[in-house]
Amino acid sequence: MLNIWRYVEVKVTFHGTFGSVDVRLDGNIALSLVNVNTKKTVAGNQATAYNIGKYFGFANNRNIIHMQCDFDDSVPVDASGVSNNNFIGDQAVKTDVPTSDSTPLNFTRGGTDSGASFSQVDEIPPNGDTDYIFSSTVGHISHFGFPAAVATTIKALIVNMVARKTDGSARSIRASCKSGATTGDSGVDLPLSTNYFMYQGIFENDPATGNPWTLANLNASVKGPKVSV
Repeated sequence: MLNIWRYVEVKVTFHGTFGSVDVRLDGNIALSLVNVNTKKTVAGNQATAYNIGKYFGFANNRNIIHMQCDFDDSVPVDASGVSNNNFIGDQAVKTDVPTSDSTPLNFTRGGTDSGASFSQVDEIPPNGDTDYIFSSTVGHISHFGFPAAVATTIKALIVNMVARKTDGSARSIRASCKSGATTGDSGVDLPLSTNYFMYQGIFENDPATGNPWTLANLNASVKGPKVSV
């Protein structure tokens, strides 16, 4: 159907004989397969890619159908942890850029100085070395304020950081978030390259409570990058 948004969820268990595939369309079961071979090869146990929007015929059917599809969000989850480990239902990913400086502000402004740290990192798309913030000191953090979100259920806070290193030493970052009086980080070192890439720090729960986010606490929190290595 043309000009209609649909919410599609796919869950796959990889196994040579006891694999399964479940597909939901707008929350309703569209396909359910059990006890099937979902391994790519005998030795493999995971998918290496997925295609959506194209159908390639088998050897006895050379027809190829090309479909134009627009995607608003793509959210991968797995079965690990206690949150977001199964179907999460109809959700939307909302993106904001920082609108104010908070504390601490350990990183230094580089490139064209905009006069504030937040406005060094608020471009969509990111502008590379035109303006930026930088630090080589482990433990340095810069926190920023963001526009208030509007939501009823918050599955996770994700801090996107476009970053690179500028020397030959190993350098890693994490995302940092302060909620109330508690400052936590995303817990995983993200090694940097000499080229710019996007890195993500994920907070499924509020660092202050250890529980899922409330809207009030999310909107009051401040976030930013942290030098971890």
